Amino acid sequence: ALDPFQLGADETGQRASMRLMTEEGMRNTIVGGSTGAGKTNFLRGLARQAVGTGSFIIVVIDLKSGGELLGPLLPITTIPAMNRRDATLAMRAVASLVQPGGGRGPAKRRGEDVWIPTPDRPAVLVICDEVRLLFGSEYGQLEAQTAGVEIATLGRSLGAAFAGGGQQINADAVPGTLFRGQMHNR
Repeated sequence: ALDPFQLGADETGQRASMRLMTEEGMRNTIVGGSTGAGKTNFLRGLARQAVGTGSFIIVVIDLKSGGELLGPLLPITTIPAMNRRDATLAMRAVASLVQPGGGRGPAKRRGEDVWIPTPDRPAVLVICDEVRLLFGSEYGQLEAQTAGVEIATLGRSLGAAFAGGGQQINADAVPGTLFRGQMHNR
């Protein structure tokens, strides 16, 4: 799980990769770009590679009409969410794992500083396309925003991370500077 994920080639043709986990814990990811830039394909590839390690549970939130992200990932998705209600419930469920006294804290092995994912103790990766539809202030998604901040800030050492994408990655679309500051891969 500590090996970098291969993303393909960069603009110079060199192999590009990123780490979803380091010795310091999970890394959160946000990717922005215009229509057709490859955000959804990037998120799909990230999900497939994470599942391929055998050490990740995938939560996919796809609030765009048509299920562009979720459709191809449905066979490997542990928790799918295609509406705001289900998305918020999924976010709350993952956030509850990383709360003090939640399911993950006591499960860290004695002497571990961070959760090391294995097939028996998988990490949780929440993947969301068009984060504005989940977190955007125009949708009044305070509960989802709160859960997102909890996952991003508390989940690092407890094996939970958020990866999202969208055309609008701004203050109205992504919840607060605390959340945005936890996006290690941008």
